[in-house]
This record gives sequence, structure tokens and C-alpha cells, in this order.
Amino acid sequence: MPHSGALACFRYGKRESIASLETGTSDDIFYDASKLRIYVISREGFIEVFQQQDADRYSRLARYPIAPASGTGFFVPDWGQLFVSARAQPNRAAEILVYETK
Repeated sequence: MPHSGALACFRYGKRESIASLETGTSDDIFYDASKLRIYVISREGFIEVFQQQDADRYSRLARYPIAPASGTGFFVPDWGQLFVSARAQPNRAAEILVYETK
């Protein structure tokens, strides 16, 4: 059974929570300062994208399917690319997936 999680956003320098975003379980979360976006690579098989609306509000922008149990990635802001490792599946070899951030 999949486990869901939440991403808590806090005001910088304070202990004040400003947002709680429902996500899947993840080890890798990235902030894209140029686009004001958060990318969450969830083990449930999704890249979840949240858009910062203003200093206190975020909304889900997109949820892209990826291979289940991927969960590991790397974001290169200067390239505008998100790299995600996809584990081997019975009908597919392991691979590194590259996503453009638009």
C-alpha cells in the first residue's frame, strides 16, 4: 500500500508553517528559484510539481508518471533539467530519465 506524505513549507528564519503540500514519499525534493517551483520525485511513481503563487501560497502545477520506486534524482538549475533514476522493471532495464523544466 502506498504511503502518502506532506511537504511542509516554513517562513525563512522563523518557525512558522505557511503551507503543507500533499505528496508521495520522497528522498529528493528540489527548488527551482528561476521558476518558483518545487519538484518532488515520489517513490509512488510520480514527479510532482508545485508552483509558488506568492510568499505564502503554493499550488500543484502537475503530476507526471514515472517508473514506480524511482525516488532518486538530481536537478541542474543552469540546464533546466531534472534527472531521475528509474529502477529496472520486469520488462524494462534501469535507466536515467531526463526531464526539461519549462
